[in-house]
Amino acid sequence: MSSSGITKAGIVALVGPANAGKSTLLNTIIEDKVAIVSSRPHTTRHKVLGIKTASETQIVFVDTPGFAQSLRDGGLKHHLLHIQQDAAAGVDALVLVLDAQSLHKQGEINPLKELTQNNIAKPQIVVLNKIDLLSKDEILPLIKKVADYFAANTDLRPEIIPLSAKKNDNVAELIKTLEKLIPQGEFLYPIDQLTDQAEHFFIAELIREQVFLRMRQEIPYSVAVLVDDIRDTPKIMHVFATIYVEKPNQKSIIIGSHGRALKAIGIAARSEIEKCYEIQVNLKLHVKVEEHWSLTDKGLKKVGFY
Repeated sequence: MSSSGITKAGIVALVGPANAGKSTLLNTIIEDKVAIVSSRPHTTRHKVLGIKTASETQIVFVDTPGFAQSLRDGGLKHHLLHIQQDAAAGVDALVLVLDAQSLHKQGEINPLKELTQNNIAKPQIVVLNKIDLLSKDEILPLIKKVADYFAANTDLRPEIIPLSAKKNDNVAELIKTLEKLIPQGEFLYPIDQLTDQAEHFFIAELIREQVFLRMRQEIPYSVAVLVDDIRDTPKIMHVFATIYVEKPNQKSIIIGSHGRALKAIGIAARSEIEKCYEIQVNLKLHVKVEEHWSLTDKGLKKVGFY
């Protein structure tokens, strides 16, 4: 709490294309793991809150799914779009996160067009992430390229901040800039709270992260994870979870020869859960086919989206 008793609190949405590094940026800002991360596009499927509290300012960051133009038309795609639009409405600041390396290679700035197509509010800040993958001589022309695009195509003049979420390079500048946009007000959450995610949801996400990291290209997007039960004892957390897929052959791939693939997923997920909750974990996984779950609201509900 400020010595003057005056505090600031507000909500900031992180939006942008898939794989721009929004979740990595959120984890770096919060200085803890509150969002799962993989190199696969569309890893984030839900609105994830991360809460950054300093002595005088509390910023509630909302991580959103990446733009979903490339996904099959259906329930999951519509769900992701709704989350993007809902998260970006009524916030105190909107941050558009872009992949600097991809922008450097592209001839045009496609993500801004997707922002407009998805009816998402206009950004006050544009983050050029992954600058660690560019040389210093490439960064300044890229900043000019983005600024020129906004000047030529919109009435916006957003602050453009180059940074590396992975290396925690210039992230402090983003926070400093956001603090200027946050209004005075009481803190929205307790000062020691980092996220609003329920235990069942976060553990399911940690399991799904390992599937994304270990499965080949077509499998992760057909996977959902639902934690069926958690039974706590003084020394061990017992977790029972189901990995849902859409086709029988996907089930075979997830399980693997003699169960090796599923065992590897389980070992890695258990390690992540133990790291996050600082308790020994007994994790029981099984795999179930729920045909075309990603295409209908009924399917999404079945696998725990609603």
